[in-house]
Amino acid sequence: MIQAGIQRVVVALKDPDPRVAGGGIQRLRDAGLEVITGVLEAEAAHQNRAFVHRVQTGRPWGLLKWAMSLDGRTALTNGESQWISAPPARAWVHQLRAGCDAVIVGGGTVRADNPLLTSRGARSPEPLRVVLSRSLDLPTQAQLWDTRLASTLLAHGPGCADRPLPEGPECLELLASEPLDLLHALAARGCNRVLWECGPALAAAAVQQGCVQELAVVIAPKLLGGTLARTSLGDLGFSAMDQVIPLSALTAEWLGCDLLLGALTPPLDPAG
Repeated sequence: MIQAGIQRVVVALKDPDPRVAGGGIQRLRDAGLEVITGVLEAEAAHQNRAFVHRVQTGRPWGLLKWAMSLDGRTALTNGESQWISAPPARAWVHQLRAGCDAVIVGGGTVRADNPLLTSRGARSPEPLRVVLSRSLDLPTQAQLWDTRLASTLLAHGPGCADRPLPEGPECLELLASEPLDLLHALAARGCNRVLWECGPALAAAAVQQGCVQELAVVIAPKLLGGTLARTSLGDLGFSAMDQVIPLSALTAEWLGCDLLLGALTPPLDPAG
């Protein structure tokens, strides 16, 4: 820009990366250019929230998505869950995956649903498919093990060396088989935004460990019933209403006959 003879530059958001933050702006000013900063700064920060979050926290922006019936069920008592939502909502999920760097599930989801976890061609290359498993008790045959269509990362904790690993996925041993350890590893790979499409136990652990910043919930106009039917989140350990997690920035839109609700969780403590 200096060589092109530009005289005025308008900057919405300074780069939050401390390695470069403000350096380019100062070089422009030193060269005599007028630099205006902070124009639509809040909007730019929201648009780039995933990158900003990774730089500031060392972990990707986490989006937790699930689909449920109007009575809050994610599956029948026998485990059947396909399909709660209608085709428009499922097409929206493919677009959602295309906007993420990685899609994360647990071993239970692999065993129960045998998911493909791709954007169905909405993005090339496809987002990284990640399986987080404590026990490595995984099926020998699964769609995720075929990496010709999309890459798969199998992340696990220590002490699993004697368990057989499926051929195909890249394997990564973590210090602990926990969501936070996984996200630090994914951030090191440059992942800015990850999508949690996991079961209730892993979803609850991700929420408890501050790995979820955004929620996307598809509500289908159906009643599944059943006291033993699965719900979206496992136990968060709350015993009083003043302990629950308040949500903000609520949004709502229709995906065909299904309702999509969005929300943000409270910001992480920078000191935490």
